[in-house]
Amino acid sequence: MAQKTCLQIVRTVAPRLGIATPNTATGSTDLQIQQLLAFVNQEGQELAARYDWQALTYPVTFSAVAVEAQGNIEDLIEDNIGALSFRKVINDAMWNLTTRTRITGPLNSVQWNLATASSTAVGPWSEYRIRLNNLYLYPAPSANDQIRFEFITDDWVISNSGDARKSAFTADDDLCV
Repeated sequence: MAQKTCLQIVRTVAPRLGIATPNTATGSTDLQIQQLLAFVNQEGQELAARYDWQALTYPVTFSAVAVEAQGNIEDLIEDNIGALSFRKVINDAMWNLTTRTRITGPLNSVQWNLATASSTAVGPWSEYRIRLNNLYLYPAPSANDQIRFEFITDDWVISNSGDARKSAFTADDDLCV
C-alpha cells in the first residue's frame, strides 16, 4: 500500500464529513479544515502509540562508559542515528555486543535497588533501568563496550524529501510512515 500524504488523507475524509475538498490542509484558513487536520494528527499519534509498529522501530548502537549512568537516552539516540522522539525501549532487545551478552530489563525501582545494593543479587546478565530519561546499566560495562538496543519512536510522519521524521503533519506533502 502506497504511503498517503497529509493532503490526500484530508481530501479523502473532507467530503465524507460534508466539508468542501480543500486545495491545502496545513495552510488552510478554513476552521473546518484546521479541525480536520487536528483530528488527523490526533488519530495518527494515537495509532502510533497503540502498538509497537515495525516502521517505528529503530536500532541504536553506542559506546558505553565505564559507569552505571550511560547518559540521557534521547541524546544517545540523537548522537547515533539522528533526531527522533523516544517512546520506549523494546524489552529483551538490549545487548552488549562486545561481550555478546543480553542486558535484561527494564528493572523497576525495587528490582534496581536490590540489584545495586547486594553483590549476591547480580545475575548472569547485566541489567538496565531508565530513570528520568537516563539509561543505567548494572553492573557498569567496560569502557567502549558496544551496546545495542531497539526503541520505538513517536515520529509517525516523514517529510516528502525523506530527511525529517516528526510526530505530526506540518506540510501537505508529509507522508505517513
